[in-house]
Amino acid sequence: MSQLTTLSLSLSLSLSLSLSLSLSLSLSLSLSLSLSISLSIYLSLRWHTHSISSLEIPHPPLRSNISLPLLRMGKSKTKKQQRQARPRPPTATKRDVCAWLYSVPLEKRVRAFTVEDRHFVQLVLYMYNTKRSDGQGLFYESGLANTILANDVSDELCFVTLNVLLRDHNCSYPEQLLQRDLEFEKAVRLCDTKEFLDTLNIATQRLLDPRSILRFLEHASRGSFLSTPCRVRWEANRRKWVWEQPRWFTGMGFYSLATFVAQRLEVGLWQSFFEENSLDPRVPRTRRTFVFPSSSSHALLSKLHLTQFWRSLTTAERLKIVGNVGSMVNGVLCSLSHCSESTTATDVIFA
Repeated sequence: MSQLTTLSLSLSLSLSLSLSLSLSLSLSLSLSLSLSISLSIYLSLRWHTHSISSLEIPHPPLRSNISLPLLRMGKSKTKKQQRQARPRPPTATKRDVCAWLYSVPLEKRVRAFTVEDRHFVQLVLYMYNTKRSDGQGLFYESGLANTILANDVSDELCFVTLNVLLRDHNCSYPEQLLQRDLEFEKAVRLCDTKEFLDTLNIATQRLLDPRSILRFLEHASRGSFLSTPCRVRWEANRRKWVWEQPRWFTGMGFYSLATFVAQRLEVGLWQSFFEENSLDPRVPRTRRTFVFPSSSSHALLSKLHLTQFWRSLTTAERLKIVGNVGSMVNGVLCSLSHCSESTTATDVIFA
């Protein structure tokens, strides 16, 4: 009986040992499996990291720790800032120009309302003589300006009377507008600066009150004087700087002599305003440097000093200075009286 008990104990002990060995073996297998899985995961992660790093674009050496996407955004913002930092044309208004004109002395007003352009003066002279001979009417461009077909200034403009304008073009133009223009035309003067009849200006007495001349110009422009700034642009074909005409004048088909003079005076007024205030008169996106041309209009003021000097002299001093000039002038006037009417037509208004 004791032997059976011993045998059963040994058998149970062997079974327990075998069970523990099997558990140990399964545990070791599970550990080895987990180790293999961990090793495979580690190798997989390392391979992916290596593949991603190998595809990255090498960054240039930067002073700041900015990533590539942020660096690109910074460049686009910098370009935008550079575009905003470019010098823009000054935003001048009609009120600014009028305030400047009221504040400047008479000498600068004379210069601002002086046009030194022989071709323009010849056009004005032709328009005046045409209107004087044919009656009240309007002008319009013939389309031959700046072409080889224009042999004379008379080829650049066409004239139509108010009756013909109503009959052929079915356009009724208020004649009272032209009557008011006559008052402005009486203030226009044609004179000589460098050549014969190469300068147009306004009578000095009118410029003593700038509000008066501005009212005339406002009427001559039909209420649009100084509405938009006139700027200068470089024309490569003509190889020179050209000032823009006022926008209100470019869309006007028919215009009077006063309107034609007013648009040119507006260009000169903008030019003087830009120059006196050191503003850029060029159109946007112009790289070529613009230099304001020199003007000889200040020489026209010498007549004021001569008039004051002449009034201060006595009769004996005047005779001493003049001498025989009086007889010479009288002979010239007598010879001019025998000339044609077209030659002396400018003595009425354009003195």
